[in-house]
Amino acid sequence: MKKQWILPLLAASALLVAACTQTPSSKAKEAVEAGTSAKVARIVFVGQKQACDCTRKRIEASWNVLDEVLKARPKLPVERIQRDVNKQAAQKVFAHKPLMVAPGIYFLDAKGGLVKLLQGEVSKAQIEQLLL
Repeated sequence: MKKQWILPLLAASALLVAACTQTPSSKAKEAVEAGTSAKVARIVFVGQKQACDCTRKRIEASWNVLDEVLKARPKLPVERIQRDVNKQAAQKVFAHKPLMVAPGIYFLDAKGGLVKLLQGEVSKAQIEQLLL
């Protein structure tokens, strides 16, 4: 008779644990990340002059995708810097969020705040989603 209660008790416990792992603050954070509330007013593309072939190809591919997307938005200002050449400008943008993998595309709002950072090779869809 005791065995009949074990399975429902385990199932209820599992549901409680699953419900407790996502706090309201993490739900709010996900909502903000899913739909960016801030409008992108400026883009900073951070590349690298001295780079291996694979990094150079990734930088070029991401720049080409960004360039293609921006043809529909010619008035959106874009600044292109090299982190190993324009060190002061790079450090200024890295203050928002450090760059781990080149290239980095920093999407900034009208006040200069970070909306989103995309790193490495990016897709057209990733960029377009931010510029909606």
